[in-house]
Amino acid sequence: MGGYSVHKLYEIKGLAALKDQATQQQADRTARIASARHAAQLAHKVSQQLDATKRKIAAHVPRTPACRLNPDAVRLLNDLRGQM
Repeated sequence: MGGYSVHKLYEIKGLAALKDQATQQQADRTARIASARHAAQLAHKVSQQLDATKRKIAAHVPRTPACRLNPDAVRLLNDLRGQM
């Protein structure tokens, strides 16, 4: 083999390595996107569950001032009732 052939084989090997690297980067990107979507879905589900819990609590807590709740809790419940 001549020097030019060896040089071309070296270039081909470099191209194959670049293709492998690009494929790996694309796979990593796809995995990160899937992970971010899953995290967003979980956060949305948790938010929905929290809203449902708040509504259940607001429905069962009396509106009377004799209720012994923390003033901040009363304010949050009243705000929630205003949104419903």
